[in-house]
Amino acid sequence: MSLLRFGPVDGWQPWLLAVALCWFWSVPVGFGLMLIGWLLPTSEVALTLLLFGWVGVFAPVYSWLGVLLTAPVAWLLARYGWFGWLPAALLGGAAGLIAAKVIGGMEDGFVAGFGLLSLLLLRAALSVR
Repeated sequence: MSLLRFGPVDGWQPWLLAVALCWFWSVPVGFGLMLIGWLLPTSEVALTLLLFGWVGVFAPVYSWLGVLLTAPVAWLLARYGWFGWLPAALLGGAAGLIAAKVIGGMEDGFVAGFGLLSLLLLRAALSVR
């Protein structure tokens, strides 16, 4: 396990599956948060879980920009062996910040964290062989 080095990844199938995971991971997580929010008695915690659940369910509608920004760069980094955990995290955070600025109306830190987590999931999915 290297913080800086990883790659290359052979074939397009692992990339297709990893990018799909990177793009849609928030949907089942969002449904899970909504279910927990519905099961709890009405409170601030339940409403917060419902809110984050809705954000997770609809995140792929907005995260296409992050996928479009990061997938080619991630492929290029992996091709030359530089798609370790640290470059993946930096790329995801930077793409989240750029996407938040381009789309607007969203908290920069939240979107950067979402991008960071998404790219770490992409890196993890590519390392499973």
